Amino acid sequence: MANSFNWSDLISRAGLSDPFAPGTSAKNGRAAMRKLVPLMESTPPNVAEVRDMTLPGPDGDIPVRLYVPIGAAETGPLTVFFHGGGYAFGDLESHHRVAQRLAAQVDCRVLVVDYRLSPEHVFPAAYDDCLAAFDWAAAEGAAEIGADTARLAVAGDSAGGGLAAAIAQARRNKIRFSCLSIR
Repeated sequence: MANSFNWSDLISRAGLSDPFAPGTSAKNGRAAMRKLVPLMESTPPNVAEVRDMTLPGPDGDIPVRLYVPIGAAETGPLTVFFHGGGYAFGDLESHHRVAQRLAAQVDCRVLVVDYRLSPEHVFPAAYDDCLAAFDWAAAEGAAEIGADTARLAVAGDSAGGGLAAAIAQARRNKIRFSCLSIR
């Protein structure tokens, strides 16, 4: 059975002829990714709360977004999620629907980390932000977001899967589960 999906058409709908062509800026690629989200992801189930926050990071505040499932207890399991995008694309908006779906279907709070992207920020900026966000959620931020620190997980897709794997290794004594989707 042939796949009728047409990547060229999808990229064109985002306003780019080739998002990886030399001279295509990261800014343009990021804008294109945001345009593609509604075309690629269906409307997710409802959650009780979606809250934008910032938390202290190694080089300033880190934007994060918390998703709380319907019927969640005051304190419950938390998954810290790292978005994909090749370390250069992706943000809270590009992964909003995925994170909302994860929170609703897994019945777990989800904290999405909007880590610093390349090429503006070189390695290990993304890793440092993700580690700082996990550490905050596992300690001083736990009460604020309702996280049960005995039931913490990390997850991520694509580049975020690599970041989740690295954080799982660094904090293996605190993590009970990891879900890594590396494409």
